[in-house]
Amino acid sequence: MLLLSAGLMHAQTMKQGFKIYPVKVVFQKLSKQKVSYVYLRDTSVFLPAGLLRLLKLGTLRATDGGFRLELPEKRHMTINNRTGEVLFNNETFSFVEPLAFVDEKGKKKVLLSLDVLRIILQKGHGLDFYLSLEQLIMYIGPMTDRIKRIDVRQFPKQLLVEIYYQQAGLYQLLKGKSQLRFYLLSGRVGVVNWKEKNCPFLTISSTADSHLLVLGVNAKNYSIQDERQTGDRVIRIRVNSEDIPAPAAAKETDPQKRPFQHVVIDPGHGGEDSGAQGCFGIKEKDLVFDIALTLKKLLEKYLGLNVILTRQSDVNVSLDERTSIANKSMGQLFVSLHANSSKFRSAKGFEVFYANTVATDDDSLSLARLENMSIKAGDTQGDEWDHLDGILWELAQYEYLHESMEFATLVNDISARQLQLKNRGVKQAPFYVLLGVNMPACLVEVGFISNKKEAQKILEQGYKAKLAQAIYYAIKQYKAMYNRKNGVSDHGYWEVIPAY
Repeated sequence: MLLLSAGLMHAQTMKQGFKIYPVKVVFQKLSKQKVSYVYLRDTSVFLPAGLLRLLKLGTLRATDGGFRLELPEKRHMTINNRTGEVLFNNETFSFVEPLAFVDEKGKKKVLLSLDVLRIILQKGHGLDFYLSLEQLIMYIGPMTDRIKRIDVRQFPKQLLVEIYYQQAGLYQLLKGKSQLRFYLLSGRVGVVNWKEKNCPFLTISSTADSHLLVLGVNAKNYSIQDERQTGDRVIRIRVNSEDIPAPAAAKETDPQKRPFQHVVIDPGHGGEDSGAQGCFGIKEKDLVFDIALTLKKLLEKYLGLNVILTRQSDVNVSLDERTSIANKSMGQLFVSLHANSSKFRSAKGFEVFYANTVATDDDSLSLARLENMSIKAGDTQGDEWDHLDGILWELAQYEYLHESMEFATLVNDISARQLQLKNRGVKQAPFYVLLGVNMPACLVEVGFISNKKEAQKILEQGYKAKLAQAIYYAIKQYKAMYNRKNGVSDHGYWEVIPAY
């Protein structure tokens, strides 16, 4: 990962065919910095082998057949510069010139090619690097996704872009005629593709270079100011231009209409009611509760919503109690989380339901009956439920049918794009917990934990967070739709969350 720009590079000296650049090497943290040199010959890039010893990443020694790099934990790499072969962990890598040499004060100095350094860092230490010869900086450390969100605000003659990321780091901002190029040297930027018709002056996208954000600016003669904020965790960029007007004024708001603020998340089952039992010991109640907690944090942190959980821990809450909690909270959206199971081990995929007394198909009706069995003694019994009074249905849920369908479709479409699970589609069924709430509602079956491969995927690190994130994006879009319909949108403010 190398950023080169001939117009901005200034070699300190030339030596034996090499252009030599002094660089600041940042190792994992800003507080750990060393000074080293980059040697450039044509398009080949080398660094002193002594840098590894300086950073305690390994020591290079000459042998009869070439060189041997001693790594921690009694591991080693052999380098044959004559054949160009590098052997490490029983893998052989071939390079045109893995090593180079320069004479310094009568001694031969060994240089490592950038490609060999990458193998040492990635396969030997689980690290990566980013080198910029424009700012004469090299960062060595974990290349994780860093950016949490991007806020865009529009003011008269100015756009304010604030980039929030996980921890203090290194960045570089280059201004072009119609775009800004933001390089995050100490991490990846994630996947961004943002375009907003109400803000035609700016687009934001990431590129194949996972360190680069491109900010397209559709304004003439613009100028920029950038500054670090809050312990280097926020980069604030001001884009100034006479072409940027004040944001459009909000429509006059109906005083009876509330902005979208309250969401009810219903983690299914709990307590002695474990729900479905899946492969690898997965219990439905635990899985959906973990997803609910992650979803709650996302909604509170990034959208500022008030999130109500129908259960706060591993306890059994009846379906009547769940609907009562939702209705008393004056919620504006209800999301019930569940996981599926089937006697057919090949059954797989996620599906999304909204409420109706008529089921889409027999499978949907069977699933609704199964979930409705969670009703405790004293609640409406199953036989009575099969003959639900049409008047109750009309009072409780009918007026929200269109909104429920819209939201269920959002969840389905976004999940289909972001999750590598079979999409079983949007369906309707008489779920008691949906029919009883006075707000738009849907029920999400996040996958079949009875399917071994699907259960294994769900157990993968970070996958539950991806499930929560997909639902988060759906709620985010629904919030924008809701506020726009009711004339309570946040005009002149947009939020961008990278997809990981």
